[in-house]
Amino acid sequence: MTKPFDLSPDKTSGWFVSFICSNPALKVLVDGSHFGALPGFRWKVAIVNNGLLLVTLRTVSYVWSLHMRQEGAEKIARQVGRMLDKFINFVDDLQKTRNAMRSCQRSVDAAWKKLSDGNANLIFRRRGFTLWELKVF
Repeated sequence: MTKPFDLSPDKTSGWFVSFICSNPALKVLVDGSHFGALPGFRWKVAIVNNGLLLVTLRTVSYVWSLHMRQEGAEKIARQVGRMLDKFINFVDDLQKTRNAMRSCQRSVDAAWKKLSDGNANLIFRRRGFTLWELKVF
């Protein structure tokens, strides 16, 4: 069972290459057909003969190569974009962590000051009790 192949111009996405091996047959097709001056152009069909086949195949190969490179470049660009987004999020997280660490450092400094720095700290007060010969545990 074969699938019907629709060649209408609005349904095809690419071009077809039709090879006609003899120049007289190509001339008959072009001169005597209803295709007009550019046979098959409306239906995206390239009709080639012996002299044009190699050039046409090289052109198709080149176009495919460009298409594949473009797809590869787009894929790389998408991956780089995602990586850059992750890097920006990482930097934001580091900034939040840095701010939190500064806040923690201020809390530690305040607690340390209460414990050992300044005139009214706990260590200074304990020494005062020792001078009065009070037993402090």
